[in-house]
Amino acid sequence: MSDLRLPVTPAPAAPVLPVDSVDQVDLAVEFTRLAPLSGNLTVCGQQFWLGPDRAGSTVTFWADTTVVHLLVHGVRLKTVPSRLTTTHLRRLLDNDCRPAGPPHRQHTAERSH
Repeated sequence: MSDLRLPVTPAPAAPVLPVDSVDQVDLAVEFTRLAPLSGNLTVCGQQFWLGPDRAGSTVTFWADTTVVHLLVHGVRLKTVPSRLTTTHLRRLLDNDCRPAGPPHRQHTAERSH
């Protein structure tokens, strides 16, 4: 008998995330920024218009890859589509952001049109 060996194809490896990591599908971050005099804030290349009347206000951001909620004193000012990627969110986490809980569902201070 010949010693016939068949090639073995390894099973694909499961994605590995650090123990303290958040699954990319559920990745959301929360952070605060001080509104500049112009009222125009930029985070990872995405601009957020608050208006000059908000200059000096501390704005809390809740962001994932689909939406960004902007809040002042716990009141949601607006919700906009997110242009942030998981790479952006991870970069923010590496800096001054924290993992976020569920989205804010408090009343909105948006102007009615």
